[in-house]
Amino acid sequence: MKKALFYPDAPVQHRGHSLSKTITYFTMLGYQLTNDINDNWDIGVHWNYADVNKTPEALQEDPRVVLNRVLNNVTKSNVDKVFTEAFGYSSMADTTAFGYCVKKSDRQSAHDGAFIKTPCRKERGWIYQKLIDNRMAPSAIYDIRIPIFNGEIPIIVIKSRTVEGTFENTLSRNKKYWTSSVGSYLSQTEVSQIRRFCKIIGLDIGELDALRDNSTGLLYIVDVNNIPGGAFFDHINDGSNLRNQLAQCLKKQIG
Repeated sequence: MKKALFYPDAPVQHRGHSLSKTITYFTMLGYQLTNDINDNWDIGVHWNYADVNKTPEALQEDPRVVLNRVLNNVTKSNVDKVFTEAFGYSSMADTTAFGYCVKKSDRQSAHDGAFIKTPCRKERGWIYQKLIDNRMAPSAIYDIRIPIFNGEIPIIVIKSRTVEGTFENTLSRNKKYWTSSVGSYLSQTEVSQIRRFCKIIGLDIGELDALRDNSTGLLYIVDVNNIPGGAFFDHINDGSNLRNQLAQCLKKQIG
């Protein structure tokens, strides 16, 4: 049986979140999971629950394949820095101008965003994003979830919810999920830019959260999910088939 090393953190359910899809995929493919760096493992995953981290030296130097080996910063501010480099424009708001913006914690999975007026004074530990109009109806908004497997995007998952639930992540608000072909939501240029983004930030396996602004048509990557939760498989039509499809995509990429 092949072994997959998840290191330095253990491949377990974390902070009350659902079990990560990445753990599920490796398990479905018949891998035995280990957190022992000295074990005889076949493939590694740099698995770190901290938003900012340093890859352990043992993983840096190991000649075996280590996914997300150089992924060390998934804070929202760094996501936007890399996004700007890859796409040529930023999601950050001009907080000196009159208008509105979205204030969010810089850390992952906080779900504490709020609409605020500008100009405003910036506070440490927070980011200030443009007000992106991602409505699909007067009372509903949608996010674009982009699975990543070594630069490949097999499918797009759309998540819709009420405007009132904009910054929440509860399944009671996020009632609707569906899948779509990549070409239905992303242009070939955007796919190339996404691959460049992933290469720069160091994401080999995981998911991206993106928004498309109705007024400009521009796509914005707003989050990197290096440890993506798996709850939505139970809330999407034929979720078990989608789970298997994505696991097979991983198999294709790692051999």
